[in-house]
Amino acid sequence: MAETKEKILTLNNVKGYLETVTNLAVLLVALVFLAGFAWSFFVPKTKVRPQIRPEIGLRKGNVLHQPAGIDYNAAPQTLLLLMNTECHYCEVSLPFYKKLATSSSIVNNTKMVALFPNPQTKVGDYAQKNELNFQTISSPDFQLLKMLGTPTLILTNSKGEILDFWIGKLSAESEQEVLKALGVS
Repeated sequence: MAETKEKILTLNNVKGYLETVTNLAVLLVALVFLAGFAWSFFVPKTKVRPQIRPEIGLRKGNVLHQPAGIDYNAAPQTLLLLMNTECHYCEVSLPFYKKLATSSSIVNNTKMVALFPNPQTKVGDYAQKNELNFQTISSPDFQLLKMLGTPTLILTNSKGEILDFWIGKLSAESEQEVLKALGVS
C-alpha cells in the first residue's frame, strides 16, 4: 500500500510538472507572438529603395522598342502617349493631348500614337467617347517600352531614339517644354 501511495505521489508530481511546463510553453509562445506584433506596430519601418537597374527606365538617346503598329520612319518624329482608360491623370491631360493633335505644325512633322494596356474594346470606346483624333493601339508591352506608369509622353526621332520624355500630369511649364520640343512656337 505504501508502494501504491508512492506511485500516486510520483504520478501527481509528474502530472503537475507536465502542466507547469505546458503552461510555461503556451505563455512563452504568446509572449513571442505579442512581442512580434508590438515590434511591427511600434518600431518605424525603414524604407528600402529598390535598386534601379540601368536598363530600366527612359534615357534620352536610347533607342526605344518599336511596338507593333508603329513605324518610326513614317514621320520625322513620333510622340507616344502612354495612357490607361482607367487613369485619372490621363483623363485630366486629354485637353492638352487634343491641342497637340490639332496643331498644324505638329500634324505635319510628328506622328502621335496613344498606347494603352487595356483591351481593344475599352480603348475604342475611350477614344470615341473622348474624341481622340490620333492613332490608338491596345495592349502594348509597357515593359518593352521601359515604362510602367501613365500618363507618359515619349518623343522619338525617325530612328526610334528618345529625344525627350515627360511623365505624369504635366504642369503648364512642362506643357510648354513639350510644345517647344515639337517645334510649336
